[in-house]
Amino acid sequence: MRIIILSDQMSHSRSLSFDRRWLLFAAIMMAFLVLSLFVQSYVLHDRSVRIAAAQQQIDQLKKELLFDQQKVQNFYSYSNGVFQEQAKQAGLLQARIARLESLGSRLADRASFGDEFDFYSVPAIGGPYDTQSSEVLGQADIKQTLLDLNVYLDRREQELKAIDGLLNNRRLQEESYIAGRPAASGWVSSHFGKRIDPFTGRVAWHKGIDYAGKMGTDVTAVASGVVVWAGKRYGYGNLVEINHGNGFTTRYAHSGQINVKMGDIVSKGQAIAQMGSTGRSTGPHVHFEVLKNGQAVDPRNYIYRKSL
Repeated sequence: MRIIILSDQMSHSRSLSFDRRWLLFAAIMMAFLVLSLFVQSYVLHDRSVRIAAAQQQIDQLKKELLFDQQKVQNFYSYSNGVFQEQAKQAGLLQARIARLESLGSRLADRASFGDEFDFYSVPAIGGPYDTQSSEVLGQADIKQTLLDLNVYLDRREQELKAIDGLLNNRRLQEESYIAGRPAASGWVSSHFGKRIDPFTGRVAWHKGIDYAGKMGTDVTAVASGVVVWAGKRYGYGNLVEINHGNGFTTRYAHSGQINVKMGDIVSKGQAIAQMGSTGRSTGPHVHFEVLKNGQAVDPRNYIYRKSL
């Protein structure tokens, strides 16, 4: 094969001759170049495909990571909420236990129990530690323990309240139970019933018992109650009248000085007045009456009876 090259002026020419070996070499080189371009294009395409696939995997991992983070956050929020709720329940239980301890201690003191009912001391407990049977409490175990403790405290609280109510009623009955003398000291100078009136000399009905004593001796309430009269009354002089409930009323007459006023709540044995000789009286004494449903009854039935 020959190639002739002519100049612009066509003045001279040059010829190149190629044999088959050169043509074969050129063809091989051209094929190699085309193959190289094809391989490079394939490699670039494969790389782009792999990068796209890797990017998809990365995006999927990001989504899964965000989902896991959300699950962790939700679990943390739930756990934190459960912890706060359990802490709140524990605080309420602590307050209830403190209230029950106070109520139990008051009941023990009132009922005169011994040291076995010391509600403020930690119970003495113990025993060997068994590592084989020990286990860590789980969330469900703690929740169930709190629920069981709530039920237990509800039952114990109702029981203590019932005992408290019974003791209060018993104490109220004891306090309002009419029994005892109306004066700290003295002697009976006139009984209940018919007697000779010291002013008229005639037979008259005496509604109470007279206790004579020294001027200024304490006059004491024979039961707790509410003062419904504290002042002068015709024939009685300075009079204190106490309503004890259940239809019972007591009167303390001829006092020299009154220590209470109307509306006062008095307790059993409280000094409500001082012995005097006011009103229709011949000397220092206390005229003591017991009225049941408005009718005077013999005070001896209440003076000499035993307390509850």
